[in-house]
Amino acid sequence: MPEPLPEQNPFAAPEDFAYDSVRRHFRDGEALTFDERYRYAQLPLIEPGHPLALRRSPDDAYLNGSYRDARISVVARLTVNPSLGEQATLTSFGHKIDHAMTERRKDLLHVTIAGGLDRGPAELAQALEGTAAFSMRLYGPLVGQFNSGRLYLPAVPTRTARGDAFRDLRGRLGVCVGDFFACGLLHFRDELTPSETMDLECFLQVWQREIVAENRVDELWVMSTHDDLGIDSAFVSRVELSQG
Repeated sequence: MPEPLPEQNPFAAPEDFAYDSVRRHFRDGEALTFDERYRYAQLPLIEPGHPLALRRSPDDAYLNGSYRDARISVVARLTVNPSLGEQATLTSFGHKIDHAMTERRKDLLHVTIAGGLDRGPAELAQALEGTAAFSMRLYGPLVGQFNSGRLYLPAVPTRTARGDAFRDLRGRLGVCVGDFFACGLLHFRDELTPSETMDLECFLQVWQREIVAENRVDELWVMSTHDDLGIDSAFVSRVELSQG
């Protein structure tokens, strides 16, 4: 009797997304410094008096880390086991993570499926009608080529007949296909020394391919926010997904 075929992995592969192309690797002697975007979009909210914080963005869209007009997004809310943050606390760079902000955002964690939308909640709900529930995995953190003081958890969703759940959702919403879907989890309140940066590089390497959370997505949320950390935000409506 032939051996049964192994069950196909229902999840897309991390390699199907842009994570490796934006992932930053640090060389010996290099130090993590904050890029301009982090300095005007997030640092003013994390450490308002920091000498590197920029009051305004070059296009005046951000003022002290906030934007005047709320931005509308469709997001998947999630939970993350705190063990990763606890492990980061034990490192040489742990004291430079804003753990108070991590605690403050624990109920705001999400992966943005589509952002900068110009439609109301009712219209977005109609566009998502009939969408099937799915699952997503979060992998160990990366530091990207942008927002360099932020550690992201890359997200990978269930496969679908047309590719994967994230791209299917963006198609329903009429948004250009994207390939970076992640949760911003940890934030630095100060730049790192070369020694701390090497410890960070080791930490990232150890966790890179680890699955740190798996969430079932039975609903999506329309989120309105005035900043990139979601501090001044609201989950304004919920869209239940099909269980069929």
